[in-house]
Amino acid sequence: MRACGACRFRFPVQDGSPLGERCPACGGATAFVDAAFATPSARDARDAPAPAPAGTPAPSPGLRLAVLLDNVRSASNVGTIVRTCDALAVERIYYAGLTPPSDHPKVAKTALGAEQRVAWERHPSALDALDAAAAAGFTAWALEGGERSRSLFGMAAPPATAALVLVLGHEVAGVDPRVLERCAAVARLPMLGIKDSLNVATAFAAAGYWLRFGATATRATAAAP
Repeated sequence: MRACGACRFRFPVQDGSPLGERCPACGGATAFVDAAFATPSARDARDAPAPAPAGTPAPSPGLRLAVLLDNVRSASNVGTIVRTCDALAVERIYYAGLTPPSDHPKVAKTALGAEQRVAWERHPSALDALDAAAAAGFTAWALEGGERSRSLFGMAAPPATAALVLVLGHEVAGVDPRVLERCAAVARLPMLGIKDSLNVATAFAAAGYWLRFGATATRATAAAP
């Protein structure tokens, strides 16, 4: 990961790559980092939380859901995720790093109006976004592979009163390792074919629908006599 010393923008590059020596957000100098920042700095006003747009529906009863997009580059993927967030009554989207936010015109192209329906806020670093989500009462789960991950469908269903923020990462680099360290659980989708992962928007749809509807059915079955 590289981080800007001026505005805290944090984003992944390949090891040894000269790309990203200047911050994509403010043009300041960046450096390779492997730890959370110790000293906060002033943020651009555009990174302030955006209020829920007029007409935003209240979250559905029970499980509270939020999404954190950690350097998801593709505006098309982001727009599709936003559209799915609207369908799942996601309470808030946290955008971090390179992720284009809801007011990006290319996001609107695939969100098809859902970008006007889901509250969101933008942060230069996924670590900052995670802090904001935690302050709002959310526990973080990551949708990611790796040694720590477990099949989502083999995990215990979260309590009906839980508040979860599901973290999705960069299409190549995945979720920031420092963010993973702070997640209560790491879930993966089982893959039966030759590929080991799905498109990030497709993966979110599968996981989000299980959390919103499948987990509810699992709890009901477990409670049945």
